[in-house]
Amino acid sequence: MDYRGEISSYYSEWWENPKDIRNVVFEGLNELVRGRIPEGKGKKALDIGAGKGKIVAYLLEKGYEVTAVELSKQFADRLRKRFPTVRVIQRDVCDLNLDEHFDLVTMIELAQNLRREDLEEVLRKLARIANYLFINISNRNSLHGKWVEFRGFRNDFVFMYTPNDLESMLQNAGFVRVYTKGGWISYAYQLI
Repeated sequence: MDYRGEISSYYSEWWENPKDIRNVVFEGLNELVRGRIPEGKGKKALDIGAGKGKIVAYLLEKGYEVTAVELSKQFADRLRKRFPTVRVIQRDVCDLNLDEHFDLVTMIELAQNLRREDLEEVLRKLARIANYLFINISNRNSLHGKWVEFRGFRNDFVFMYTPNDLESMLQNAGFVRVYTKGGWISYAYQLI
């Protein structure tokens, strides 16, 4: 199985799975993101790595016109059924080229699934089309990051970045930090 196939297979089984003991951490992160999303009436949002649609639902709740990008065909099909007003693009984010502008882009629980050079390129692309970017990483220096390593739960397609790694990549792409929170590391960025 190739790199992207492994990712799709893993997340098909584990994403938002009630049996995953990490769900309490993910739910806390989702609520943090939900609370940070500004009102979006008349604005456009892009959710990259939309999964089963938790963040998509938050964006719609705030009034955004939403475009969702999802690698997994299974998840993309579910998103289309669940959210008929959302434009769903089933594609690898590394192959995504959008010419339109978005007021807000969310990229939650995805950055760690991209190799550094791919993540840097995606961030450069986003800097051309976004006002704000909400992004997070699984911080390898956090308690969760150390626990994942200790327990051997980290898959080969997970790249554990530090907050400084992400900060550097975001600054190089042209983003300026406006908010950070927690050991899980959640950021909100805007363009200069």
